Amino acid sequence: MAERTKYILDEADMPTRWYNVIPDLPEPPPPPLHPGTREPVGTRSRRVSRKRCGAKKLARRR
Repeated sequence: MAERTKYILDEADMPTRWYNVIPDLPEPPPPPLHPGTREPVGTRSRRVSRKRCGAKKLARRR
């Protein structure tokens, strides 16, 4: 198993802005995988996930 590194930041050190790197990738990331089957999740499930996670997190625009 790979070694894990954990960073603990004070509240003052927490980032206040985030940058969406997906638009800058050479190609889109692979689809999310089902945790049990490790198979790509269907489009219907992805739609539900986007609603839960927030469309901004998975957006392709800057």
